[in-house]
Order: sequence, then C-alpha cells, then structure tokens
Amino acid sequence: MERTPVSVRSASWSLLLLVLGTFGCSGGGEGSPQAPEIATQPVSQSVAVGQSATFRVVATGSAPLSYRWTRDGADVDGATSASYTTPAAQPADHGAGFQVVVSNPAGSVTSERATLMVRSGHISPTPAFEDDFDGPVDAGKWQVASWVEHGGQTGPERCYAEDGVLNMIFIHDSTEGFLSSAIQTRDSFLYGRWEASLKPSSIPGVLNSLYTIDWGDGSGTRQEIDIEFLTFAFGPGRGKVHFAVHAEGLPSTDTNPDIELGFNPSDAFHVFGFEITPERIDWFADGVVLHSYVYAEHEITIDAPYQLKLNSWSMQDWIQGPPVADTPCVYQIDWIRFYPWVE
Repeated sequence: MERTPVSVRSASWSLLLLVLGTFGCSGGGEGSPQAPEIATQPVSQSVAVGQSATFRVVATGSAPLSYRWTRDGADVDGATSASYTTPAAQPADHGAGFQVVVSNPAGSVTSERATLMVRSGHISPTPAFEDDFDGPVDAGKWQVASWVEHGGQTGPERCYAEDGVLNMIFIHDSTEGFLSSAIQTRDSFLYGRWEASLKPSSIPGVLNSLYTIDWGDGSGTRQEIDIEFLTFAFGPGRGKVHFAVHAEGLPSTDTNPDIELGFNPSDAFHVFGFEITPERIDWFADGVVLHSYVYAEHEITIDAPYQLKLNSWSMQDWIQGPPVADTPCVYQIDWIRFYPWVE
C-alpha cells in the first residue's frame, strides 16, 4: 500500500493547533491578569456636623484598577479613586453606608460597608480636668493606691511627683516580691478626650498603663478602655502598645496583633490618649489615630461613668515579666488632661 509522507513541519503545526485548541489562547500562567482583592477595608468614620469624612481602600490586583464608590447602594458621582471624601456632613447623613467596587479586566470585588456617623456634639476645647504635677500629688484629684493588685503591693512611696513629673515605680524585689504602683482619679467621667504626656519604662518585663474603669463601689459594669505599653517589645526605633475594651460578662476586644508604634516610647515623652464618644473610641499617639472601635460593630458600648487609672505591674507570659530583680522600673507622666464631650 502506498503511503503519503508527512513532513516534520506539518506535524509540528498540527500539534501546535491541538495544544491551542485544548488549552485556549488566553493563557493561564504567571502572566495572567489577577482579579482585584481588598487588602484594607474602608473604616467607619465619626464626624461632627459640618465636618467631612474620608473613606479609603487598599486593593491589590493587575493594573489598571478602577474604583466606584456607592452610598447606600447608589453610585456617588465622581467618586472613582481609592479614597472618597464626603461633603460637609449633616444630621441626615448619620448612618449612611459607603462601599467601593474595585475592578479590572479580570474581575471585580466589593468592599465591606463602612458607616458614616454624624455627631450632634463635640469635644470642648477647654479641659475639665488637668494636672501638670508641678507639686505633690493632689489628694483632692487622685487616690494613690496602697493595696495589693496584680500580685503586687502598691504604695505611695512608689507613686510621687518630683520636678514636675509623676513617677510610678515597679520593683521586682528579690526579698519582698512585686512592689508596684497605681493611682486613680477621685472623680468620674464619661465622654470626652483624654490626653497624657507619657514616658514608659525602658526595662523589659513591666507593664505601664493608662486606662478607664467603672468600679462603681464594687458593683460597676467594669467597662474598661486600655492603653498598655509592652516594654518587652521596645528597642531602637520600635515599640508596641496594646489597646483593649472590656466589660463584665461580655467578650473583650483586644488589638491582635498589637500596634507597632515605629518609635521607642521610652526614649522621650509622647502624647497618648483616647477619644470616647457616644458612638466610638479612637486611640491616638502624637495626634495620629492608631486604632478605632465602633460600638455598633461590637458587644461592648461605653455608657457608664468611670475613673481614670494608671498603674505599673508585671506578670509572666503575656507581659514576659518579671523584669530584672531589684531594678527600679520608672514610668513617668508629665501631664494629663480631659476635654469633655459637649452636646
């Protein structure tokens, strides 16, 4: 039987067509377009009447990425970038929900909903409480602890004002054990902005804190807002701080992972604090908001009067204590102020 020869060139061309027909011409390898993914979701914002709010998103995926912001499901005219700034907020804007659709030729993704909360009140520019610690600790403003807490004996000899600074000492005494310090306001407060110029200890293994607590003579809600310095994480150009919200019988909310500061807070005084409003809590350092907590998104709402407290103590595990034995760990406070919320 006579056979017609097939050239190598023709066979190769047929094989190529077979491969393209099987796998397609669009490709599926490393060069394929990547659909958008949202790395950082928009965050709910709280502003006063007349202020603007800015919502931001961070997305990944193959360029070009396009953005389309919506308000309560309707497109916002001209809102086509990675951030959107609202017009001056009005009371009717309270509760509006904002989302962004991020698209590219490979697909699209819609962000979580971020809520705009419009406050009827504002933070007063005049402090209702302040202390510069220019003299002895004011017994009318403060109660210096002399009890046992967190496994340590507190005492006024380790909580005193000197040279315009409040000094709070913790010592891991090789004979007496933990010798700690604590101080709390005599008055109670609620909504407003707390600011304090703080310099925590540079010695690892001690915890220095600034927090609110509703004791209520032992029957309070135990609602609590924390700023806690993790001294074991301090080093050149670095430091960590822990923020948390607690209440009796309700699940706590903690920063996990904890907040990287980008500086060592024990090197110098920095202004830390939190702003507490009827809708949310914002923690800040040197005027920059580091973390936010919106009541509507969690089970704990701060609605009970509290005292402000500071303390210095230690434990194993989380704090990675105790610190080196017989070494004073000094936590310093230059000043503290409270600006009340005004309706």
